[in-house]
Amino acid sequence: MRGVIQADPIAIVDRPRVLVGYVQGLRQPSLVYALRLAEVDEVRSLALAEALAPELTPCADQRVPSSHVAHLDRMLGWIDALLEKAGLPVLENPRVRRASPWHPGVHIVLHPSLMPMVCLRAVELVVRLSNQALHADPGQAAQGAEQMREQVRALIKQLARFTPRGFNNFHFLKAAVELDVPFSCVTPTVFQFGWGARSRWLSSSFTDHTPHISTILARDKSAAAEVLRAAGLPVPSHAIANDAGHAVEVAQRLGYPVVVKPADLDGGVGVRADLRNAASVRGAFESAQAHSKRVLVEKHVTGRDYRIHVVNDEVQGVLERVPGGVTGNGVQSVQSLLDRQNLERRAATDDRRFLKEMNYDSEASDQLEEQGLSVDAVPAAGRFVRLRAAANVASGGIPVPVAAQAVHPDNLLLARRAAAALRLDVAGIDLLIADIGQSWMEIGAVICEVNAQPQMFTTLHKPMLRRLLGEGNGRIPAVVVLGGPSGQEAGASIHLGLTATGLVAGLVRGDSVWAGARCISRRSPGLHAAGTMLLRDPTIEALVLCAADDGVLHSGWPIDRCDVLVLAGPQIRTTAEPASRALAAMTASGLSLNPTRVVVDAQTADACARAGSRLPSDARLCVLGAAHDGAAAPLPALVQAVMLALHVPSSST
Repeated sequence: MRGVIQADPIAIVDRPRVLVGYVQGLRQPSLVYALRLAEVDEVRSLALAEALAPELTPCADQRVPSSHVAHLDRMLGWIDALLEKAGLPVLENPRVRRASPWHPGVHIVLHPSLMPMVCLRAVELVVRLSNQALHADPGQAAQGAEQMREQVRALIKQLARFTPRGFNNFHFLKAAVELDVPFSCVTPTVFQFGWGARSRWLSSSFTDHTPHISTILARDKSAAAEVLRAAGLPVPSHAIANDAGHAVEVAQRLGYPVVVKPADLDGGVGVRADLRNAASVRGAFESAQAHSKRVLVEKHVTGRDYRIHVVNDEVQGVLERVPGGVTGNGVQSVQSLLDRQNLERRAATDDRRFLKEMNYDSEASDQLEEQGLSVDAVPAAGRFVRLRAAANVASGGIPVPVAAQAVHPDNLLLARRAAAALRLDVAGIDLLIADIGQSWMEIGAVICEVNAQPQMFTTLHKPMLRRLLGEGNGRIPAVVVLGGPSGQEAGASIHLGLTATGLVAGLVRGDSVWAGARCISRRSPGLHAAGTMLLRDPTIEALVLCAADDGVLHSGWPIDRCDVLVLAGPQIRTTAEPASRALAAMTASGLSLNPTRVVVDAQTADACARAGSRLPSDARLCVLGAAHDGAAAPLPALVQAVMLALHVPSSST
């Protein structure tokens, strides 16, 4: 960490720390850091924004922070833009508050991030660039701006090595935020959506229910075609080619045009379509062989290319995949149109930023020759010039959503049957057909591929996540109990009450962790780690977390929300603060979990009031016992109140 330089207008003060759990309603781990901002020249700040704009333009769906300090808001926006450029999903706004009246100009930032230490490197760069710009000589502004952009590009390249991989992972996380589904990182490529018995794991579009055998078959295009053919489904004729000469022989036997592609790779890697002579087949074979030892030669079928997305025997979406190309304007050449399109995709802040750029290569040259054009030709306004034979997005194609009502029911059933034939829970069915509004049984069609791990367009992740989680948002009932010995006792009674109803309830109480009636650990590693242990358990149907100390203020909660918060006693163990301040801090932290009901006895309510805690005054608050009694509410009444709030019928317990 760079030391604080007093001359710098902006500095990181104190030591940044990581909260591995959730605080203040955030749904990710957080990097916590303090920034000191002196008076910032607004003209220089705006000049820095202009200098960084080419590299750090916020995406269209990126939220704008609001700290009421203009340059700080810009800095936070640049940090998030830098992270997203590096491939790290930006899902929530940072939270900012002033440190205290005794530290003017110091702001405490909670920066949510799946990888907080990656976030820290972005913070450090933005602070450094800000200071460079605010110290810079105005006469060297242009040179300094380019040097800053070089630093940004270099860091993006470095950070990209650490960020989670996969287009689908990125968009499933965004879908989870929109659907209010809790999520956590299991490994850098596997994410959990939901809690306990209502949770699912996803790795890209692979699920925890995707059969391994099915994925092996689907990836082997020759084997998959045999399975589909045996199921009575239409597939193109094909053969495995041993070498380039054999590939030409197969092509001649099948009849031109043909497709040459690796037999065991997905995503359009090494695919060349609409090959019409021996020379192009030889070239395509060598290209495919560079990616795989097994190369398939397949009869090319003319038709429009559709991807039908099937999840658990339900068609979730249909996309037409338009081949890569450009549209003429009557003024620019094909090369100029291609350069402009690539630039627009590179600079886009909407979904166009996910489209692949295209190079002018031998395939593009062949396509132009077929259309009687050259790369220097100027197409008429509105004329579409195809530059790719295959329509997959990986080679530059454009996905265009198709309404389900426009698809003939026979074609939807065909896609579902293809997924079922390979016993896939999730599949992308690639269908070639002249008119998807007509039945394939009337006009003909072929299934050219079934993808077990389909790359999905941005509109498909949300419906798939809904389908996988079923009803609700993947959450199980969760109760948080605050208090010392009385809180531990109350938590145990609530857990017993939930277990008596037949639910497999998890309990963290002191050093013990329980799954139903079984104690699974006597050496709890802390509330956050113990709670995570239960949330990862696919048998757990409800959760009770007992917090007897203020440890979660330093680690964060294992959950971002709870159904019921129980204040079961005024005693909160702490080593750093007076007990009353710890009680107020823990009460505020518990209330940030946004409980639908707060249950408190009269004695604890009085203690909270004396400590300065602000309990809700609306229908969310349930006070047990009379304030003048000065006694805690009896446990049966407390348990009954919690069960009622959870809409769970209480037992005789």
